[in-house]
Amino acid sequence: MAEKLYIFVDESGHHSRGEHYTVASCWCLSKNSPQNVLNNARRELTRYISNTDGFGEVGELKGTQLPKDKIGSFLETFERFIYDDGTVADPPYPWQDSRPLRCSYHDCNPELGKQILSKYMPEVDAPGALQRLALARILSPLTDADTIDLETVSEIHLVPDAHVWETPADEVCELLEDNDGPAIEMETRDSSQTPESKLLI
Repeated sequence: MAEKLYIFVDESGHHSRGEHYTVASCWCLSKNSPQNVLNNARRELTRYISNTDGFGEVGELKGTQLPKDKIGSFLETFERFIYDDGTVADPPYPWQDSRPLRCSYHDCNPELGKQILSKYMPEVDAPGALQRLALARILSPLTDADTIDLETVSEIHLVPDAHVWETPADEVCELLEDNDGPAIEMETRDSSQTPESKLLI
């Protein structure tokens, strides 16, 4: 299998304030560049939601702007579109089931997290630590051979939604590799083009 493993990352809330901060990721295999992965399925899902009774025109797909009771059905519909997308690999996959996508997420209360971490480090450093811990948590399947078989993957690409992730991602990926984890390349992609993670948060 020569496909690359892409891990698309998006966040909701802010790691330095508020009561809710969520980092979500979507994993898939593809030979395409990250800018092209799942574009066809995204367009189909946008059209589907726009045509759903009561929605009208939908621009960026964002879970927080859609009815909570519809998110599950939209994700199921999106999964159906993936099989005809043409940019995601067919089975077998490096994970145990035969679904083309896997997801992971981490959420926390930033205010509480800052208070806890500030007992062990300067308060100004606590938000950055929370962001790095969240990223490390969603990447943790890479360190579990029972969860994902990396022997079948040619490259691993971490694709966060904004350039503000570059320093945290570089640091976390370097630490993973130092602790016998896999090498991970990083490149950013506009989160509006990555509906699978946008719908989760």
